[in-house]
Amino acid sequence: MGFRFRRSVKICKGVRLNLSKSGISTSLGGKGFTMNVSGRGVRTTSSLPGTGLSYTTNLTSSSRAPRSGGRRVSYTPSFAEVNAFIDDDGKFQVQDLISGQPLEAGELRRFKRDNKAQIDALYQDFEKEKNAATNLIFELEKHFFDIPDDEDWIKRKERGKFVASSFDIPKPRSEDFIEAATAKAKEELKDQEGQGCIAGCLTLGLPFLLMISSVEALVEIGAILLFLIPFLAGAAYAMANGAYKKKLEDRTASLLDGLSKSELFSWEQRRSEHLKSQESRREEFEKSETTRLEGLEKLFLGDLDEIQAELERVFSSIDFYFEFYINFDVPDPSTVYLDIDLPEIEHIPSLKANLRQDGKVSVKDKSQKELSEQYARLCHSLLFWFAIIVFDTVPTVERVFASGYTQRVDKKTGAIVDDYVLAVHFDKSTMEELFMDRIDPLVAVENFDHRRKMTKTFKLGRIEPFGP
Repeated sequence: MGFRFRRSVKICKGVRLNLSKSGISTSLGGKGFTMNVSGRGVRTTSSLPGTGLSYTTNLTSSSRAPRSGGRRVSYTPSFAEVNAFIDDDGKFQVQDLISGQPLEAGELRRFKRDNKAQIDALYQDFEKEKNAATNLIFELEKHFFDIPDDEDWIKRKERGKFVASSFDIPKPRSEDFIEAATAKAKEELKDQEGQGCIAGCLTLGLPFLLMISSVEALVEIGAILLFLIPFLAGAAYAMANGAYKKKLEDRTASLLDGLSKSELFSWEQRRSEHLKSQESRREEFEKSETTRLEGLEKLFLGDLDEIQAELERVFSSIDFYFEFYINFDVPDPSTVYLDIDLPEIEHIPSLKANLRQDGKVSVKDKSQKELSEQYARLCHSLLFWFAIIVFDTVPTVERVFASGYTQRVDKKTGAIVDDYVLAVHFDKSTMEELFMDRIDPLVAVENFDHRRKMTKTFKLGRIEPFGP
């Protein structure tokens, strides 16, 4: 049989100190309502005396459940109060923002129930992020475009026209500021409203006061003034109000004139600055167009230095998720050789995420065949992409010899060597016949003279590259 020890010490009315084996607590209140503060947290209890009914609420969280004869109210944190995320294995995790500890099982169940939409969105974002790099491989081929024909090049030789941006701020009008001017004038003259009313009364009553010559006259005049006071006061107020209105109108007109001129001046300044900036942009555009057309003319003439410089500029501006390097050679205006250092197969993500029907995400390892196929697709897409860029940049090019290599370990020597795995001779006439946005690069390469040793499981073997 267990024994419990509890001692209560009254500090003052409504405040008691409780001593027990579990620690020290303080009780505030009395019959009907008490608040208990202890190491377990803050707890309030409301009751109906004589009925045995009580209701207990925990105001702070505690590592131990409080003992109570009443009903426990469960607390579920909001999304802003926790760190909710999907871990690398695709499992949903929730941590308390302050302690960093996972939620208790009951809190976690309620949190999932109350925030299902946000949790589903987390799973969807995780699936997209996990597969982002893989999706880029397939997105690259979707952005292939048809190479320009003679008609396209003629259009490119036309000088572009500068289009200035409009100045959309309307010109200010005086009526736009009436309300602001009136409000400011009222604020300035608020102490003068009603002034002069007493002086007006005295002014209107002065003739009567001058008629007083005896006590009898004072009584008679006083009786008359008592009768006329409402009329005199009204007349005096009208006089004072008229004077105030006149001042208000004059001050409003003055402020309105000042505001209108100030706003108009500001508008004219902004408009002038806009016109100057547009003129500056126009000059830059015309200069850029002149440089572009001069360079394009050199390209049409087969200037090898210009071709080299333009290809260098275009290739250096490419920003791609997967790392690559490219060297090129232009032996004549109609031929370009590309030597491409391809990404390694290790750069292909080895995991894939699948969004299940229940809204959750499963994360699995890709098969070796999947990795090989995606890597082969990436290599083919890159060769196509760079060939398209060359044809789109230089109008005189008729053929592009693209060779791609990867760095591998020579099993005989252990040295890192460059192994060429794909080489394609892209000719312009064949490229012009393809619908580039619909091709599969793994198959479309067969339209051209190519060198490739690819197994049924998409593994690429060593080949001899095209050379100048």
